[in-house]
Order: sequence, then C-alpha cells, then structure tokens
Amino acid sequence: MKHPFQLVVSNSKGTLLFCAAKNTLQIFDLQNGHLIGSWVDSVDHKTVMEQQHQKKINALKLHQQDLAEISHEKPANGRKKIPKIPVPGSGAPQIYNYIRCLILSNSEKFLVITTDSDKAAIIFKLDYSNKLNILDCATIRHLFPKRPCSILTTPNDDFLILGDKFGDVYKLKIPENFTDYNPINNSYTLLLGHVSMLTDLLLWNQSVISADRDEHIRFSNFNNPFIIENFLFGHTQFISSLNIPKFNNNLLISAGGDQQIFFWNLSQTHQNHPILKFDIKPFIYPYLNKNHSIPKRFLKTKEFSISQIKTVSLTSNDNSILNLMIVLIEQTNVLLILKYNELDFANNKIKIDLFQLIQSQNTFINLSIINNINNNKIISSISNVNNDNTNDNVKLVEIYNFNQSSSQFELLTNADNIQITSQISNNNICNINSKKDLVPLFTINQLRKRSEH
Repeated sequence: MKHPFQLVVSNSKGTLLFCAAKNTLQIFDLQNGHLIGSWVDSVDHKTVMEQQHQKKINALKLHQQDLAEISHEKPANGRKKIPKIPVPGSGAPQIYNYIRCLILSNSEKFLVITTDSDKAAIIFKLDYSNKLNILDCATIRHLFPKRPCSILTTPNDDFLILGDKFGDVYKLKIPENFTDYNPINNSYTLLLGHVSMLTDLLLWNQSVISADRDEHIRFSNFNNPFIIENFLFGHTQFISSLNIPKFNNNLLISAGGDQQIFFWNLSQTHQNHPILKFDIKPFIYPYLNKNHSIPKRFLKTKEFSISQIKTVSLTSNDNSILNLMIVLIEQTNVLLILKYNELDFANNKIKIDLFQLIQSQNTFINLSIINNINNNKIISSISNVNNDNTNDNVKLVEIYNFNQSSSQFELLTNADNIQITSQISNNNICNINSKKDLVPLFTINQLRKRSEH
C-alpha cells in the first residue's frame, strides 16, 4: 500500500514536483512522472530522546563528582539521584517520524523541511545536475528546542525563519558553504514569541507577520523584533493560513477555523480590522461529511477548517485579468475558487465572487500552484484510504489545468497526463502495510480549543 503525500510543492517553471510521504522526501519530473530524487529520514525519535537525556545524565554525574572532590566526602543520601531515561506511558501521545513542513526557497536553490522526530530543520542545497538523485547533495540539519511548525526563507535566501509549537520564532543563517558547517558555531537567533502555538508566517516589507492558535495576527519589525507594529483583530477561531497575493502586495488574506475568509488592507497602517469577511459556508456546507461532525453540546451540526489559501493571476478568454483565490477545506473533496475584484482599494471597497467549485472523487490533502505565462495548474495530493483500496496502483495526485478557452480549471484526463499521474503514484517509494501505519494527514481542525483536541 502506498502512503499518500502529505505535502506537495512544485517549482516555478512547473517541471518538478517535491513530495513528502511520511518520512520520505521525493522529487518527480512533471513531464513524465519519473522519480529523480529521494531521501529517507532514518532518525528515530526514541534514539534522539535517549541521546538528549544521556547528555543530561552525564552532566549531572560530572557535577556530583566535582562536588565530592571539593568536599572530600561521599555524596550524601539527600543529593540528587541519577535520573533514568524516561519511557512514555501507555496514555502518552504518539510521536510520528514524519515531515511536517516543506518549502522551496525563493531562488529554488534550497529545499527546506522540518521533522518531528528530532525537532529539526533540514536544508538541502539542491544539485540539479545530478541526474541520478537531485537530493544526493549537501545538507545541514539544525535542531531546535521545540517542534517547528512553520517555515519560510527571506527574499534573498540569506536566512531561514522558523516558528515552533511553543510560539517562538527563530532566525537561522543559511550558509554559503555547507561542507564546513557546524551547528554549534552557527546558532539560531530568537526573533519573537507568542503565548500560543505558531501556525503561519509571512514577510511583508520590513515586518514579520505571525499568526497563532489564539486568533492573533501580529506585525513585528524584522530588524528590531521587540517592536510590535500592529495587531489585527477579528478572528474568533484559530488562524491556519496567511497569504499576500502578488496581484496586490497590500492585501492580506487570512483564514482558519472561522467560517469566513478575512481580507485586510495593509496600506492603512492604522487599520486593524478586516475590510471584508467573506462567508464561504453556503458554498461548502453541502460537501461536508461525517468527519466534520462535532459533539452535540456545541449546538452545531458540522464545522469546517480552512487549511490552505493559494492565489493566482490568470488571463481569461476575453484577455481580461482574473485574480483568483484557491481555498482548500480540510477533509473535503472540493476546492473553492474565488474571484477578487478591486473596486476601490484605497477606500476599502473590494468584491469577492464564487468563480468555480472543483469536486473530486477523492479527499484533497495538500495543494501546490503553478502560475506562469505558459503553465497554470493546480496540483493536489489526494487520499483514498477511506475506499478500503490497498492496491498499489491507486492515484495519489491530481492535476487541474486552466483552460483559457473556457476560463475554468479542468482535470487533465488525456492519456499523457493520466500516464504522468500514474507514474508519480507508482514511483512513490513510501510503502506501508495498513492504514495503521499512516501518519496524520489532516491536523488543522485539531487546533480548535476543545477537550477532545
């Protein structure tokens, strides 16, 4: 049984697809579906935990020896005992060895992932000339105190910006020379901190925009991060996705556990309330399923979470410009595509309309967008584990192409494209025995503050 891809990212040209399946990283050629790069994270979290605690134990032993030598006495019974390596109890949450984050840097020279096993960020200096394995390249692995959950690189790829589950944001220098890199001599710098889990990060002008589980959107000065420039208020649930579209650099789009998508005017620095809340419940509610049911005590029948928002700018059949937003609702088989109309942005007048609703036979997991002059596609990883199909020849990827004639995204169904998606699925090297071996594919709704989460 093939493990689905929990993360997918394409390069700007639309020729390569970077995928994460459990603890494996794979690169596919989008022209033929061939596997041209692979890497497996072999670090085991139990080994990492034992090593970390062994260091503490050794340090404590040395400290007690020093005390004994100074006092010339045997250690008293009241002194600290050497602790044992902790063993998780039966009720402890399971720690998965999987890739949580995956990004391609702005220059596309670096591929960055984060791992849950050892709370690390791994930077690959991609070797595109290696025809056998692009991922057989120089790498650096840097450990962090808590598990990273959001990453990005600065515009010139000088630094990696990383947020973790405890709300801290760090800055790590990306070295030019990976060969002589020493993590001890190249430590990270703490930029800022939230009081709850970080969910997404953006850079805008000279500001770091950070969102968290507590409905906060914060603007901090990048060079002087102790200076908080602004807060944006309006969300009542967690925030999972931030997006600043290329078609308007002063527009911020945010979404998460609310039923609306929020739009903010960043050009008005004094403005800290949304200029528009667009309710998507009427479009999405008919497609919700049993996975969106909630306990009766909340007096609701179903709820949904927005996991991703992507933006594109396209040319329609009448040569007009289409500014679109692709919205992924977690654990559904639909993609909501909205059209952005800028009426009078200076006076906070914008209009959002439903442009298209894509429905699949499978559940969408993750999205990547190709948006250039000659190539405009939506690439989605899909899950069909609910179909009880253990056949290795299942489809794991769907590609939707923008048809300029009809001005719609259409699933590629010709023989060549079916062959490509089949090749990608079949060439996936991550095999599992059963559904029990799946890592969490849908984690956004768990950000809700309820006892069951």
